[in-house]
Amino acid sequence: MISVLELLVFTLHLMAVDIAAVLPLVCVALYWYERGTGIAAAGLLGRRLAIASIMMLLTGVLLGLAAALLLTVAGDDRFMDGLRRMPPRRLWFGVAELVFSVACMLAYRVTWSWKRLPGWIHSLVAFAAATNLLYHFPMLFVAISVAGSVADLPQTEAGYVNVVRVMLLPETLARLSHHLAAAVIVTVVYVLRRLTTMQQLVQEAGGQKLVHWLGVWGARVGLIAAMLQVLLGGYLIMQVPRLVRDQLLGGDTITAVVFAGGILGAIALMHQLAAVAWGELGPQQIRRCLLFTFLVMFLMTAARHRSRSQLPVQKVPATATDSPDSKSLKLRVAARCDLPSSSL
Repeated sequence: MISVLELLVFTLHLMAVDIAAVLPLVCVALYWYERGTGIAAAGLLGRRLAIASIMMLLTGVLLGLAAALLLTVAGDDRFMDGLRRMPPRRLWFGVAELVFSVACMLAYRVTWSWKRLPGWIHSLVAFAAATNLLYHFPMLFVAISVAGSVADLPQTEAGYVNVVRVMLLPETLARLSHHLAAAVIVTVVYVLRRLTTMQQLVQEAGGQKLVHWLGVWGARVGLIAAMLQVLLGGYLIMQVPRLVRDQLLGGDTITAVVFAGGILGAIALMHQLAAVAWGELGPQQIRRCLLFTFLVMFLMTAARHRSRSQLPVQKVPATATDSPDSKSLKLRVAARCDLPSSSL
């Protein structure tokens, strides 16, 4: 029961932080749309989405803390082990980055109607908030995840994990790119949902053309991201430890079935996004997009959680400098432990 609840909370956490990270870029598009067309509805929607970005970020933080607590209650100490191995300076820097993103979006919302503020400066504030969330936090939490699964990683002089080297691993970069594509898809579906709930208000503000423009082009962007994610997912599978890959591809029946369900859900989501991209903006169509998005996120999270939970903590020797002999030893240990040699 705790495991299912943890998966549900973690899925909602991922969706919330994904929306918080990409929504500022949608706000920028609406800001320039309002300036170019004079349609007040774009500004109305943009200002509301700016506040929604802040609320989603704070919600994501709370859900993340709840997911970590549920993991601890369930007896899975890998996240906490990885967290303890992180340099404290990195963790405090992460807190500062979180505050920075919230401050940027608050400033962006407050200065939306300032006529004397150049548009490019206003947009730069939102870009700073978005890029900060899109690259920093995924990298940090992937490093924590790796540190909780691999016992001996490259270390700093103080004995903590060398986060920079872990961030440059092929698996880390693959997971980051896969996460970015997912963030775009989730945000597109969220914006489509907000359009349906605010459609009357937006149209009263003269935004009937805006609804069609944002809905159709948003769905097209989401569809492109979904197709790209298929390719990135294949690349990610090639980078994960062989034990994890074998479970996803049939080594463990439950994991393989859940993973296959996620793939089928992704195909169904692309079908729904394609319909919206060609002008079917009905509420029922949008609800289907939302349903399939959540289903794919939940099933893929469940498949990853199950495959990773069976991955033993590896004892891989790591030194500050790699001589040819030590590098050869690491390659042999990596092959024996089903780890990618690049993770050493």
